[in-house]
Amino acid sequence: MFKNLRLKLLALLIGTIFWAGVVTTNNNVRTYDGRLEIKPFNLAENLVIANEIEPVRLRVAAPNDVFANLSERGFEVYIDLKGLGEGEYTVPINVTPQNPKITIARVLPAVIKVALEHQNEKEIPVAVQIKGKPSPNFTINEPKIDLQIVKVSGPQSLLDTASRAVAFVQLNGDEDVDIAKKIPLVVVDSNENELKRIKPEIPDANVLVTLTQILKTKTVGVRAKLINDLPDRNLWISKITMSPPTITIKGDYGVLQATDYIETEPIDLKLVDGNFLRRFKVNLPDRIELEGATNSVLIQLELSKLK
Repeated sequence: MFKNLRLKLLALLIGTIFWAGVVTTNNNVRTYDGRLEIKPFNLAENLVIANEIEPVRLRVAAPNDVFANLSERGFEVYIDLKGLGEGEYTVPINVTPQNPKITIARVLPAVIKVALEHQNEKEIPVAVQIKGKPSPNFTINEPKIDLQIVKVSGPQSLLDTASRAVAFVQLNGDEDVDIAKKIPLVVVDSNENELKRIKPEIPDANVLVTLTQILKTKTVGVRAKLINDLPDRNLWISKITMSPPTITIKGDYGVLQATDYIETEPIDLKLVDGNFLRRFKVNLPDRIELEGATNSVLIQLELSKLK
């Protein structure tokens, strides 16, 4: 009998060593660095979790090819709150892998603390907050939002600190057109800390941010735009005088940078048979306007005869 027992123990020892070798070779225990969200199960209908629950990490044993393809979707991570009422508890974290080739060696951490409170609600104001700046050539007008007040719900201890719901609009520095979009609402306290456990009844709001172009100015020369030839070939233009010789324009920064002078409306020389003093309008590029009130210049044209 004892002889058989010794043989059985020896066989068990050899099998254990063999299994350990297989596990060591193919199923190395390693830390999976993905941060896994914990889902609460069996939470009483009138209760909510008041504290933040941090994601967990795992130590797992799995074949190399399986471990290389692990993702958050490969695990079900949960806490069971069945039968728990209002109060604070320490509960174990349960993990079920989707792939049977995976063995959970350790959950980090193995337990967490949860604070359960009754859920209540209240109304808080809604605001828009701009982060960043638009294109350097634009300024932001007062944003508009289609929601002024929103009802929020959550644990009473956090609900007491809820100050407002904010629609954050992020600008990247290159915006040059109005922004109209649906923005998620974030509930914050008086110190602008986000209260993730407080949920707005309406999750997002329509926000309109209008931009106004900052009109830069630039002083440029004025040129007479002459077309065709003089009817008398014995005449030539000896002098052109413009008053004023320069004008100040304003408008889009890029167009201003590319504009060195402004031309007048066309002056048809085939209709000119002598000296004249007349006023002509100036032709402005798109997105450019005059700084002053007048949109014309006085041109004096003098002719001389060929010798």
